[in-house]
Amino acid sequence: MKTTAIEDHCNTADQKARANANCELHVVAGHEPGSDERTGERSECLSQQRKNEVHRRKQLHALAVASMVETSVPLWYDRGMSNARIHIRKAVSRDLPDLGRLSVELARLHASFDAERFAVSELTEPVFEAFFAKQLNRRDAVLLVAEQDGTVVGYAFVRMESASLEELRGPGAWIHDLYVEPAVRGMSIGRLLVQAAIDAARGLGSDSLMLSVSPWNKPAQRLFEATGLRATMVEMRIELKSEDGASSSLPVRPT
Repeated sequence: MKTTAIEDHCNTADQKARANANCELHVVAGHEPGSDERTGERSECLSQQRKNEVHRRKQLHALAVASMVETSVPLWYDRGMSNARIHIRKAVSRDLPDLGRLSVELARLHASFDAERFAVSELTEPVFEAFFAKQLNRRDAVLLVAEQDGTVVGYAFVRMESASLEELRGPGAWIHDLYVEPAVRGMSIGRLLVQAAIDAARGLGSDSLMLSVSPWNKPAQRLFEATGLRATMVEMRIELKSEDGASSSLPVRPT
């Protein structure tokens, strides 16, 4: 279908080009009208040429947009974001080992905040790699990576979630993960990832973007507030001990 549309456009463009050429020939090689008449005809032809050129560019733009939509390439991605040697791009399959490595680092960071809240003992790099391999194929999810000189040093995971009656919210995009390696923090990589995640949410058709952040993670809270997010809920928890005094936790990861 796209090939036919492009061929039709090319044929139309050729016809208009021939019409423009005929118009010029009519003025130059035709009868010798008076000066005023000749000037008027040239102006009319130039005006028509400009209109044809504007129309041609609009058609090419429309075809390009249609092609991107049909191949599920998010329009926001064309903007590209860079800061010095930092580049934010959409993740691909070759990034899975880095995503697994960074996810484990993020999980350990959360466990250091509250080991009982964050069950991470069974979440290894292969577990995360398998999880993100599935997310790469989902149309409602976007994985972003931050590169410094070609090395992946951070990532963000954005996905559309359904409306929830329990949480009293409508459907919308969530940042489930956002992490930057400690060695490269302070270079605005986190800010660039948040900005790219906002663009990703728009590209997914969401009118909002939400996330959760540990109350112990003050730098992350400041980053999110600086990029326009606001606090809406506070998560609270109590451990329910069994009769023998032990508590049980099961590792949970959305599929």
